Amino acid sequence: MAYLHYKWIQISNWNEDMNSSNYGVYVRGTNGQLESYFYGMLSDIIQLEYSRIPLVKLVLFKCDWFDNTPYIGTRVNKKYEFVEVR
Repeated sequence: MAYLHYKWIQISNWNEDMNSSNYGVYVRGTNGQLESYFYGMLSDIIQLEYSRIPLVKLVLFKCDWFDNTPYIGTRVNKKYEFVEVR
């Protein structure tokens, strides 16, 4: 018999006592026909564990995504070459 276990971490509560934190997400993907970069903030992590032979683990990441439209949701700093997200 197999069992399903899970562990849930809510990021907003997890880092309250820390001096610094970095939970930004950067993914390259496609939006229709165009290749694009997507930026977001990690909000939840869920790990599912299905206990049978072989042991199966699956990790899910929930993100809040920013608008990646140039000059509306993102801006590239030409001097330092980093992307600012609004």
